[in-house]
Amino acid sequence: MQNRTAAITLNPLIGESPRDTLENLSVCLARIGQTLADHHDDPSIGMISAAAVAALKFEATQFRA
Repeated sequence: MQNRTAAITLNPLIGESPRDTLENLSVCLARIGQTLADHHDDPSIGMISAAAVAALKFEATQFRA
């Protein structure tokens, strides 16, 4: 746990568990993708980021509670 504590201090995307980290990455990627899609008026950016978010969320559900 000591390594995770240090990692959390250095990187706010790292969560208390791998599942939390995947969720944090999903939220971050979704926001960045939407912002870029809106800024460049290119919906394909949003679709690519949405697919990546879906993959992260799928993997997050693979962890046992």
